[in-house]
Amino acid sequence: MQENNNEFIPTSIAEYLKAALIASDAASEVLMSKFSSINPAVKAMGLSSWEKAPGELVTDADLESDKSIKKILSGINAPADIYSEEGFEENGGGEYSWLVDPLCGTNCYASGLATFGISISLIGPGGALVLGVITMPSIKERLATVSTKTVTRNGRPWLPSGPESDLKNTLIGVSVGGSWGTIGNNLTWAGETGGLISFGSAPYSLFHLASGHLGAQIFFNAGVEHIAAGVAVCQQLGLKVTDASGSDIDWKVNQTYDCVLISWPQYHDKITDCFGKDFIK
Repeated sequence: MQENNNEFIPTSIAEYLKAALIASDAASEVLMSKFSSINPAVKAMGLSSWEKAPGELVTDADLESDKSIKKILSGINAPADIYSEEGFEENGGGEYSWLVDPLCGTNCYASGLATFGISISLIGPGGALVLGVITMPSIKERLATVSTKTVTRNGRPWLPSGPESDLKNTLIGVSVGGSWGTIGNNLTWAGETGGLISFGSAPYSLFHLASGHLGAQIFFNAGVEHIAAGVAVCQQLGLKVTDASGSDIDWKVNQTYDCVLISWPQYHDKITDCFGKDFIK
């Protein structure tokens, strides 16, 4: 599938984009070939699961998806080291690095819930998010973008509209890396919104944000590999991406961010003002 009018993209970036799209297809096939909603899902899928760290579930499906992605990304004539949720792979170094989450929403997947996705992004010189591809295999949706180019939805140019409701009547997505206890009682701002929802997967959440189903998506304790691809897509659509204080974010490999706010512009300042009551002391 050709996306983002490759003839107008520099050759090396077009090569990276093509690899990311092929890799997302391969990972989708791996995940969907195993997925089952029968309870208990892990047993029905014949998967082994374990914790790689307290509260961090991993399954055979994570590793097989990761393997399929790395095989494709490392096989192109455009070097870039691969920083994945499931381990680093050196691949020529250079100015670019891949950021990969081969199964974002492992707990959902292992529970038989279809709210999982795949994130593949490329970070370049100065922390620029060069491209992003988020894939939601269970609903057959994929968003892709290259910096300064249009966003495509399943291969077609896409420019959605954001919500038109007041913040008080608008859903806000929330995702917390690790324990929800890490954000303590800092949720009084939620009373200014239409309610909170958590999908358990960054790409799945950001697809719904980009589609205008949510006014904003807030990530607490988020690893860059989980969110970078979706951030690239949302920024290209004109959404605002900042920290809790409204400041720009410096994207780096192997980085975890305390708070990332991705919002349709009409809600951003209202949300950061609400945050001030809880986070900005």
